[in-house]
Parts: sequence; structure tokens; C-alpha cells
Amino acid sequence: MKKYFFLAIALCAGFIMTSCGDDEDTPSGPTAAKNVSLPDAPYKDDATKFEILSNTTVTIDEEEVTPKSLEVTPGGDYLLTATTETRADEEEMYLTGKVNKLGDNKYDLDGVGIFSYEKKGDSYELTFTPDGGTPYKLTAKKVDASKMEGMTGYLARTWVIQSTLLKGTIDGTQVGKAFEGPGCDMNEVIDYANKRGANVEQMKKGSIINGIVFTPSLTFMIVYKNETYDIGLWKWDNESNGFLSYHWNKADMGCEFLDTRDGKSASATVTFEGTTCKLTLKAKADKYDIEVVFTMQP
Repeated sequence: MKKYFFLAIALCAGFIMTSCGDDEDTPSGPTAAKNVSLPDAPYKDDATKFEILSNTTVTIDEEEVTPKSLEVTPGGDYLLTATTETRADEEEMYLTGKVNKLGDNKYDLDGVGIFSYEKKGDSYELTFTPDGGTPYKLTAKKVDASKMEGMTGYLARTWVIQSTLLKGTIDGTQVGKAFEGPGCDMNEVIDYANKRGANVEQMKKGSIINGIVFTPSLTFMIVYKNETYDIGLWKWDNESNGFLSYHWNKADMGCEFLDTRDGKSASATVTFEGTTCKLTLKAKADKYDIEVVFTMQP
């Protein structure tokens, strides 16, 4: 069993989605992107991801960690993955926050420290100075990423959720009124689901999703108001149609790519118009159908 894209929303009724309905509403051709007037992402030219090759232990906020990768996103966020012996499980830990460019190839990672890099032969030398600490030298290689062109150039940025539309049907009949509200407040979504007899025990009551970060290195981050987050990977199934596949990094959220082309899994599509992106999630479980639409702006 898997929990699908944006667990707390797409699984608002606690469903495990196993199949998808007809793809008749999938955007096609020019309808997926029209009259787009998005400004360039603020860190478009700085977006990069490094896989760290050296097995070096560094101290961050009084904790010993071993960095595994570091990514600067087009929207001006960073994602540092690391391992630590203090964790009981084998999952990687994630540190994320905002980036401030200090100069050529040099950045301040908010809450973590200063990071810079320099090409050395076939690899890169990263210099990482934790807040209040001494510099560390790390050996790394760049990860090939999609270019910031076309639909990827539209999607790869930091999005703020402006509104959420959620509706469900049973055997094709809509269940009550659709939920529609500003932003994405999980309290409201849970109350909506509870009134319809849904099982929402798997959801985090009180979570508010502020936004979603997509990167050209095919990472996405769900950013919550309480500064927690979920991490996963994405890829295009059909770029011109805005059709996505995705998977979560956490083992308990499913780690296989959900192939939206096979007609058997939940679908995710994006459309762009003006400065707005609409992310539509559809899924089916038995006689239940769920559709969620996030309206987002950078």
C-alpha cells in the first residue's frame, strides 16, 4: 500500500488509492501552458545540486552529521541531506531554509552556515562553515538536472498556495458541497472530511501547508507553516501536457514512482496561465473519487 502525492490532501479521507479514472480531463497541448507571464525564479542561474563524495562528519547546531547532498533551488531555498548516528532509524535527515547569495558560488544557508564551491578537476571542492564553527572541506560532484526551459522553467520555483479546492464523489455523485478555502489549512480540510464519515487518523491535525518547492534536479518539498516539511522526487510523464509522476523519500509514504500514464494510479497535472500555477490531483479508491486543486503563485 502507498500514500500518494501530498498525503494529507490527496488522502483526505484516509484512502489508499489503487486506480485512476478516465484521463479525459488531462490537459493537452496548449491548454497546459498559455499566456504565461511568470517572472524568472530569483535563483534560476544559481540552482544546482551536489552529491557529496567525501565521508566527512561536520557539526551543525551541536549535532554530528555526515552531509550526503546539498541543493540550491531556483526559488531561493536549500536542501541539505545528511546522516547521523544519533538517529534511531536509517532515514536521512533533512535541513532546509532560505538562501542568501553572498558572491560568486558563495551562499548563506539560513540556520546552517556558509557554503561555497570551486571546481577542482573532475569534481568540486565545497567549503562549508557551520554557524559559529570552523570550515570543512568536502569533495562533491554535480548532479545532472533538467534545464530551466519550457515547462520545467515554469514549474521549478517556490510556490505559495493561494487557495485549495477539494471535492469527492461516491459512484459519480458529489458528496455534499465541495470544500474551498484560502491557503491550505488542514484543520478545515479535516473538519470537512470528518463530516463525511472519513477516516483521517493518518493526518496531522493543525498542519498548514504554506507552499511547494519544485527544483530542476527533480526534487520537491512540501513546506508547512510550523517549519516541518516532506521531501520527494518528481519527473515529467508528458511535459507538454503537464503530467507528473512522483515518489516520497520516506519509506512509509511509498518509494516507487507513481506512473500516471498507466491509468492505475493517482494523477497529478499542472497548468500555467499568467503568474498562476494550478496543481490538480485526482485519485480513486473503490467507489470513491477525490479531486484536489491547488491554486499557487510564486
